[in-house]
Amino acid sequence: MIVSTIGVSGGVQNTIMNVYRHIDKERVQFDFFVHAEVEESFEEEITSIGGKVYHPGRVESIGVLHFLRELYKVIKSEDYHAVHAHTGPTSGIFLFVAMLAGVKIRVAHSHGTSTNSRRVNRVLFLLRVLIFMCATERLAASRESGYFLYKNRSFKVVKNALETYRFLNLDQGHNLLWRRKIGISDDVLVLGHVGRFSPEKNHVFLIRLANTLREKAVPFVMVLVGDGELKTEIMDLVRHNKLEEYFRFIGTQREIEKYFAMFDILLLPSTHEGFGNVALEAQVARKRVIASHGVSRDTDLGLGLIKFLSLTNIDDWINAILGPWQAQYLRWMMY
Repeated sequence: MIVSTIGVSGGVQNTIMNVYRHIDKERVQFDFFVHAEVEESFEEEITSIGGKVYHPGRVESIGVLHFLRELYKVIKSEDYHAVHAHTGPTSGIFLFVAMLAGVKIRVAHSHGTSTNSRRVNRVLFLLRVLIFMCATERLAASRESGYFLYKNRSFKVVKNALETYRFLNLDQGHNLLWRRKIGISDDVLVLGHVGRFSPEKNHVFLIRLANTLREKAVPFVMVLVGDGELKTEIMDLVRHNKLEEYFRFIGTQREIEKYFAMFDILLLPSTHEGFGNVALEAQVARKRVIASHGVSRDTDLGLGLIKFLSLTNIDDWINAILGPWQAQYLRWMMY
């Protein structure tokens, strides 16, 4: 497996681990070639069940050629049957190395519908050509992510794996327990978000929602689970808007299901998503989800729990948030 990181907060990484935990490891074993190290990772779990993790160093530090040379050496020394790249547009580069090393099965797997890298966007056409030349299998997390990377070429949609037992029949006692643990009273509307602090997750939109809810005197708290390069910037923006009392920054969490018990609604205002696994997790946990049109419609489990809205009209989001809650809140006030 070639991945950017094996951090516990990544959707791609969690999807891979959901598969890895349940495969027959007497027949199939995963090793991981990782771009960057993070503090909270799955490395200990991976090694405990027989996998290996290779850290050649960041490309920015060691250079592209050194990085690819290390990949070639690892592939040759381990004699892999297959190489599976989860790195989006750059997958073709790694699969080219795998082809040179004699690997017969070379898999490109698309998880996104866009890229934030200007450098990648400038050479996207060439990167696609390299994928078409080197990949023996083209996979995607959704139809949208497949079309983004492969355009009109054929590909297979492989639905993301989900450990449903973790989210089914949550102990609702955790709701009050975890609320109190992070200082949230019982009668407050809890709005959750799970994801990296990166541009496509659109945390700025959550701050806009918070400002509007405050103006309407709604008792609410937003619980943000995850870490990432924009976390400090978002925290500064929260302070600038004097919204500190309305936000809880929880950081990366391994047992995310405990927080779903606390949420009233999961908000996903992403500008783009390859799929959006957390939307599935929330629905399995019987929680309402409000998602942008950037989240794949394939995440709708048909339970009537998810609503897709445009990011251009914030009033629609406010109405979707407050509609069912207002009736519930009024009943609570009567007692």
